[in-house]
Amino acid sequence: MDQLQAMRVFCQVVDAGSMAAAARVLDLAPASVTATISRLERHLGVSLLQRSTRALAMTEAGRLWYGQARQILQQAQAAEEAVRRHAREPHGQLRVTTTPGVAAHFIYPWLADFCHDYPHIEVELLIDHRVLDLQGEGIDLALRTGHLADSSLIALPLLHYHHLTCASPAYLARHGVPQHPRELAAHTCLTYRRHSRWRFQHEGEMLEVAVSGRHVSNDARALLAWALAGEGLLRQPDWLLAEALRQGQLQAVLTPFTLSGRQRTPLSAVLPQQGLRPRKVDVFLSALRAFLAQDSRDIYPPEIKT
Repeated sequence: MDQLQAMRVFCQVVDAGSMAAAARVLDLAPASVTATISRLERHLGVSLLQRSTRALAMTEAGRLWYGQARQILQQAQAAEEAVRRHAREPHGQLRVTTTPGVAAHFIYPWLADFCHDYPHIEVELLIDHRVLDLQGEGIDLALRTGHLADSSLIALPLLHYHHLTCASPAYLARHGVPQHPRELAAHTCLTYRRHSRWRFQHEGEMLEVAVSGRHVSNDARALLAWALAGEGLLRQPDWLLAEALRQGQLQAVLTPFTLSGRQRTPLSAVLPQQGLRPRKVDVFLSALRAFLAQDSRDIYPPEIKT
């Protein structure tokens, strides 16, 4: 039987002074109240109420049950109110993971304001190049680029972007502007590994070319710094290159082989499971989407737009 409901019915019968009065308060049929009390007494193996034609009185066991039941009901109500308050007012620890570049561009600009607006949320930001196990490490949210391999996770696409191939004007003046991806073999390329492959689209087909260079790093910002210094060609997300493109510090090349819908890459908010999201996650996503709505995507100079 539903013990909590039985407690509510019994306590209301005692408080109201009769089963009929309790039925009216609880909006139940009188027979339903009577049946609940009878089932409860059979379950406990004792009589809780002494019935007469004029009034009800609690037995000694009934008084003991009433005191304990009233305390449990008060605790249950307090717990319910605490959970509802928790749902209304976001608070608690929020664990978010992403890569250094994504954090610098998409989180750091508004994170301080977010923490000020939600003082009861304790943000733990885990910056890592590795793909962390969200469920295993208790992570609430990840920001990831590319398509997910793990189908058990929930991905909410936030935006799509291109990878652009760029170099500084000084580098291009010294080494020339490549007109086709196959010419990259004669250029110094800034890559994550000593020998890498870059993908382009050529006449509707994907074209993959081998590239290499003297400088290698697992951090996109290090590669960007080398590119700005004229050390080679760089292939990175458009949002990472936006400011350097706007200021003319970098110049995009091979754009006919790059700016196509098929080559767009998603940036997604990744959640460990389906179901109702905690309020702390919802307000974080709302702040992120508000920033993305203000962050201009019009980063391409007119001469390279398609």
